Amino acid sequence: MGNVDIKKLWIETIKEAGNECLINTPECVIYKSEHKNCIGCSSNLGCSKLAGILLTISLDFEDSLKTTKKTADIILSLIEAKTNKEVDNLL
Repeated sequence: MGNVDIKKLWIETIKEAGNECLINTPECVIYKSEHKNCIGCSSNLGCSKLAGILLTISLDFEDSLKTTKKTADIILSLIEAKTNKEVDNLL
């Protein structure tokens, strides 16, 4: 199958769930240079979801396969989250 960009796949999944995710794009760089943080950005929730998913996956690797189902459940909940507070509560 070749190299797969996991981050890109998750960004597409987040977009399919209805959230924008502009993390590290030129638009993101411009927004952060003008506002100093991500608060108010139209992509804030999508980027929070991506960060949560990647963090959850990295923690799962540390704990091996024993937490794979829990990790999958958390990721699904992150994708369905409607607010940053929900994302924070899942992590």
